[in-house]
Amino acid sequence: MPGTSYKGIDFPHLRIAAQEQLDDIILVTDQKMLNEFSHKTRHQKAIERAKKLVQWNKTPYKNLGRSSQAALAVAKILARETENKDFLIIG
Repeated sequence: MPGTSYKGIDFPHLRIAAQEQLDDIILVTDQKMLNEFSHKTRHQKAIERAKKLVQWNKTPYKNLGRSSQAALAVAKILARETENKDFLIIG
């Protein structure tokens, strides 16, 4: 969960390690990272793009760790765009 990034940023470790297995990468952030990003960059267009990222801390699953919350948040978004597929999240 890089947090302060957005689609279009190259992650060579992911591209190399899972080249065949990944169809897409969805970046996830939280409010703390958005605040830090806004404070450090002060670049309004980048800040607006960052605000559109999935925020793991906005899920109602507070009894889970942040990576499990992020997986659920992303799965909910993908489920809106996907038909006839099942999702399995192991946390």
